[in-house]
Amino acid sequence: MNPDEDATYPWLGRVRDALREAVDLGLPVLGICLGAQLLAQALGGEAPAGERELGWHGVELEPAAADDPLFADVPTPFTTLHWHRYSCEPPAGAVPLARTWSALQAFRIGERSWGVQFHGEVGGELAELWARRGAGALRAQGIDPEDVIAGATRDLSIQRRVAESIAGGFGRVVAAT
Repeated sequence: MNPDEDATYPWLGRVRDALREAVDLGLPVLGICLGAQLLAQALGGEAPAGERELGWHGVELEPAAADDPLFADVPTPFTTLHWHRYSCEPPAGAVPLARTWSALQAFRIGERSWGVQFHGEVGGELAELWARRGAGALRAQGIDPEDVIAGATRDLSIQRRVAESIAGGFGRVVAAT
């Protein structure tokens, strides 16, 4: 699903409302992919459709990531899995944390809310499942599904470091709240 499909998925509006309320209450929020898009929308930003980003692509950190609780230990650049067509344009005041060649990939709003567009949490079996189910979309972009599957084990230590940094940092923010 996508962030503009409220007619098909009417609960998307309720998710935006819950995200807005959580941020207003100062609760920790971490939105990944669709969650990042909905977080951006909930707080006055946008999630426009654009060029598809599928497969393994490099990500560069922005300078603000060096002091960010989730991204400070993430190496730059790093390669991670992408599976989206919509991007995130967070509201004014959001701190950009990471980018690819085509779009913002991570941002922070305030001290406890993050949106992450890429899928650092995906590896192994889940990457294979996505590649097999999305083989047509991958091939349409000139990507061999087998390359997506192989990427799940390539540079695994860096992928784990990225996922552990983000998840561990978010866990520390939650624990401190």
